[in-house]
Amino acid sequence: MAISTVHLEKVGTTFAHLWDARNLDVIGPLYHEDATFISPNPPNFSSDFGTTLVGRDEILRYFRTVLDVIPPGAATTVALLTGINMVVWVWQGGESKGADVMLFDDDGLIVRHHVTAPESA
Repeated sequence: MAISTVHLEKVGTTFAHLWDARNLDVIGPLYHEDATFISPNPPNFSSDFGTTLVGRDEILRYFRTVLDVIPPGAATTVALLTGINMVVWVWQGGESKGADVMLFDDDGLIVRHHVTAPESA
């Protein structure tokens, strides 16, 4: 069953706003407890290897590490796109731009979240 576009747009907008506000207490419940998160960035930003995490708690731990490195207001929303059970948040931060792709289950929870590698703007 496809999630409504209204729900997807609301979650995408909410995620972008909450990320900037650093409100992980509200971001957490947007994820399924067994969600998968894939990023080209390593967990501690100290190597060339990416990150694949499974589980809401692991994802939120990683987000806390990321938010310790990235200053508030670093990501500006360029576009928010929706598809069937999918949100794409296109963002720009300083000299970098990228996109987060979030896939949803039938209950409207994020089950997979992929981050693109930043590239020069």
